[in-house]
Amino acid sequence: MPGLAAAVVNAGAVKTDIMRSAPWYMRAGAKALGPVIFDSVETSAHNAVESVRRDDWQGPTYWGKPGRFEQRTRIRLNAATSRRLVDISSTLTGA
Repeated sequence: MPGLAAAVVNAGAVKTDIMRSAPWYMRAGAKALGPVIFDSVETSAHNAVESVRRDDWQGPTYWGKPGRFEQRTRIRLNAATSRRLVDISSTLTGA
């Protein structure tokens, strides 16, 4: 859609307190493996934040690696499906 930039961001596994209600053994595993498997909130949010700060990318785009704005893939969209999604979103939000 002209004038609309769309993107998909893989935020990865974000280091949060999401495991707080998990059984003890899952919390212990997350604590032990956390430094290896979890990204910081800053790294996970990097691509989304950069996409609104910069205008040197063309939507639709997919960022598959958290924190790596330059590693992006263009997405091919079906025009009819895109129009339907925008119409449904507009109806649902009143925008």
